[in-house]
Amino acid sequence: MRAINNQLFKYKEHILTRRRHVYTYVWSNIQANMNTAYILCRIHAYFSVRSILLRCKTNELKSFKELRTSYIKINGIYDEDTRILIKLVIELALFSEEKGDQGRENQNNELGAQRNYQRALNLCALVRTL
Repeated sequence: MRAINNQLFKYKEHILTRRRHVYTYVWSNIQANMNTAYILCRIHAYFSVRSILLRCKTNELKSFKELRTSYIKINGIYDEDTRILIKLVIELALFSEEKGDQGRENQNNELGAQRNYQRALNLCALVRTL
């Protein structure tokens, strides 16, 4: 099992180093053990990762909430799929709004800004249905 986890982490690490715009890292079915702190430390070190969301079992919530003090990029710890999905959609809406602001201010691109603002509104509407 450890070899599989190491292989999976190497694959995810490769994705993080190859893609420029990775902002949220979601770790699903996380289990409390010593390997977890090591992997979190490595993910936390990536500049392109703005936030980390963890999905764990209900009985492990407390142990992972203690990690939030050590890793400031942990932006949420969840035991339900719906709640983590809502958090992801909200982050995407905020990111779209941010991109709209950048397009308007830095690039003087009003059309691109409006597209990003509309995407943010659509995502907000999606959250209401979840």
